[in-house]
Parts: sequence; C-alpha cells; structure tokens
Amino acid sequence: MPETPLRQFRLEEELVRRLDRYAAYLDKENPGFRINRTSTLRHILIKHLEKWEASEEAEEQRIAQ
Repeated sequence: MPETPLRQFRLEEELVRRLDRYAAYLDKENPGFRINRTSTLRHILIKHLEKWEASEEAEEQRIAQ
C-alpha cells in the first residue's frame, strides 16, 4: 500500500477491544498476512463502504425505473 497521510481519531475502549478481537480473528483466518489494528480497521471500512455503495447504487437504479 502506498504511503498515506496519518489520520488520528479517538475510539472508546470497548470499541478498541472489539476491534482487537476481530483483528485476532482475521489473523487466525489469514495466516501469512500481517494483521494489525490499522489493517483491521481499514478492512472494516472498505467492506462496509462497498456494501453501502452497492445498496445505494441499487436504490438509485430502482428509483430510475
């Protein structure tokens, strides 16, 4: 991945614990990949946004018909 600007934000401790649990799951399911909190958060954001964008696009197509 290319060098990107640093982004900082605050997360509640419970959310960080959940993120770390998911990172551990991804690490176990994907041996050989370097999984950390940042890559896990990136994965969650990408997957959620792709799902949302697909549903938004589908809704726009339904409206256009």
